[in-house]
Amino acid sequence: MKCFRHHEIDALGICKNCSKGLCSDCLADLKDGIACKDTCTARVEAINALISSSVTQSRHVLLSLIYCMIGILFGITAYGNSAQGPGGYVFYVPAIIFFGIGVYFFLAPKLANKK
Repeated sequence: MKCFRHHEIDALGICKNCSKGLCSDCLADLKDGIACKDTCTARVEAINALISSSVTQSRHVLLSLIYCMIGILFGITAYGNSAQGPGGYVFYVPAIIFFGIGVYFFLAPKLANKK
């Protein structure tokens, strides 16, 4: 493949935005991809930010589910042991804590976006 602008030079890569072949003079090497030096740099940075945001959001949802499930398991254990006297209620404390952490991880990205 040849460079889109310099037809005699081999391309070193492809722009993440417009998919044109780029030589070393035409490309801007960004953190997570390359872009056309003059035209596509801002768009590729926006694409990278969107991907990064999506990954972070997915991680928060996964952590939220894990912590909520642990909280629910502690709650089920507490409910099952509550007939054994006051000692059975001890499991409600970690149930509330883990469930609260799960809710926090679910709401944290939404609250951060409002600021």
